[in-house]
Amino acid sequence: MLSPPNSRHLSDIVKRAIFNKELAESLTFHLENASKEAINKMVEHLISSLSFQEDLVKATASKTDRLVTLQVLYELCQLNSPSILDILLIPVPILIWIYLTSEGENEQAELETTILQIFKAIQEFPTVSKDSTKIPLLYLPNIYSQGIYPVQKSNYFMVYDEEIITYNAQGIPNDNINDRNLGLILHVFIKEIGDRISLYAPIVQLCTTYLMFKILGTSIRNVQEPTIHCDNELHSSIIKEFAIRNVNNKRFRLHANLLLEMISLVVYLKHREDENISSLASKCFSLIHRRAKLDLIPEVMTAVESYIAKEL
Repeated sequence: MLSPPNSRHLSDIVKRAIFNKELAESLTFHLENASKEAINKMVEHLISSLSFQEDLVKATASKTDRLVTLQVLYELCQLNSPSILDILLIPVPILIWIYLTSEGENEQAELETTILQIFKAIQEFPTVSKDSTKIPLLYLPNIYSQGIYPVQKSNYFMVYDEEIITYNAQGIPNDNINDRNLGLILHVFIKEIGDRISLYAPIVQLCTTYLMFKILGTSIRNVQEPTIHCDNELHSSIIKEFAIRNVNNKRFRLHANLLLEMISLVVYLKHREDENISSLASKCFSLIHRRAKLDLIPEVMTAVESYIAKEL
């Protein structure tokens, strides 16, 4: 009878699996037969391994190795260990960037499906406490009491009632505290890509917002619909109306905030001198726009389109 794999053996398998389809497919078997202690040590070793980090970047960026790498990452997510987030710090921002710059619809659909799978796996992790991770938690902004920081400021996200609020497909709040993990990984995307490629940080933030919109997957049409009077200041107008009419409705404020983030980022990016960034901003908005038209009340969508037409 074979003895259970030790942490070194597991680390070696994972390192080679990102370049090897057959090994990646056998990864589940090896992980299932390993002890919890061996898995924890394996994760620690992978996090501290510079050579693994470099290989992970190469494999994620490579068309030939990317799908195998994604399979390995997904298997690691199934371990339900908050420490895995430290490994995801590296490849997922790259995936977002590739998703944004990919030309073929098939490639985009494939990447989108995988990224969403990883999001969902992360939401199943055990609760991530402030003490158990060196990465600060990201909380959604409290637009009711604080307003929203301009996109150029560093601390863009603020505390939102000290909770991450998400909703299932039926629009019912998910009260599970594990939803904090989603906020944590969103923060990872934004912070990490900002550290590595600061110029493109807003693009990734914009795409993350779009993906979050898809994950939430809810419609706000059933909520009381305020009339938006948008003159010259769309942001303050929407915040004011939503805050006055929906003080206790977190769901409505959440969607309002996602909308405002998207608008701010599109306008910010379009005003950059780099033509490539400007065109990517338009591409991002076209993705978001199709989804937003399904979820936003007509008055809001009209005001948004008017504002963007004026700014762009």
